[in-house]
Amino acid sequence: MLDGRPVAVAGGDDGTVRVWDLTNAQQLAAFAMPADVACVAAPPDGGLVVGFDWEVGCLVAETGSGDSAWGGAGD
Repeated sequence: MLDGRPVAVAGGDDGTVRVWDLTNAQQLAAFAMPADVACVAAPPDGGLVVGFDWEVGCLVAETGSGDSAWGGAGD
C-alpha cells in the first residue's frame, strides 16, 4: 500500500525496479539498479528492499502531500 492505494513492485533482469498502481494499472516509478534484480520486498512501513548482484538497496516512499515520491540512494 502507498498512500492508501494497492501497489505492485516488480524487478527483472533488465536491472529496473518498477512500482505499479493496481487501481489503475499505471506505473508510478522506475528505478535503474546497477545489476539484474534478483528479489524485491515491500515491508508495511512503505519502504522497498531490492536485491541485485551481491548487493542490497533500500528505497523509501516519501508521502504526506497527497503526491507520492520515491527516493533512494543515487536520487
